[in-house]
Amino acid sequence: IHLEQEFRFVLVQQLAERWQDGVAAREIASGRWQVLVLQERGGQLACLAKPQQRNEPECAASVGAHRKFAKLAGEQHMRVILLGTWGPDAIWQGQLSRGLRQLAEATGARALDIGPLVRAHAKAHPQTPMYSDAILHPTLDASLLMAAGLYRMISGHVPQAASFEIDVPLLPGLARVDAGKLLSTQSQLAGDGAVTR
Repeated sequence: IHLEQEFRFVLVQQLAERWQDGVAAREIASGRWQVLVLQERGGQLACLAKPQQRNEPECAASVGAHRKFAKLAGEQHMRVILLGTWGPDAIWQGQLSRGLRQLAEATGARALDIGPLVRAHAKAHPQTPMYSDAILHPTLDASLLMAAGLYRMISGHVPQAASFEIDVPLLPGLARVDAGKLLSTQSQLAGDGAVTR
């Protein structure tokens, strides 16, 4: 139940709101974690690439939250990784990448600019969709690319493919999630009971 309630927050909040609700900050302060991965929603960090937008409330709140999270993580000797996002075109992607680099420098975090990798993979493999909708939510392939990048940055090793089986429901690619209900009550997320290899 705790995880399901947390998932509802993640669906709708910006990083500044995550700081304000205190849930993540309490976990960081617990000292149980070694790495903190921060990812702002969508194209938010593109605001840092444009001087006239940096002082707008949403942009300033995002920067402030990143700084607070990084400071708290530093007090717990945690590494901080900023996971970048991707934009719909090369111009927006350039702004997102510049914003990510600026924020990493300002907070002492390491940047994982996954956007260019996702876009390059999409271009090299046009038959493999990287986005599940017009809002550019990632497909399983894009999510695996991000996971591999994070694994490598955290562990220092290239991930190796291995087969495994799971018998729990997998989230369907285009499942609609109702943020106001517990995940266990949403039949579209139940899966079909099959074992997946």
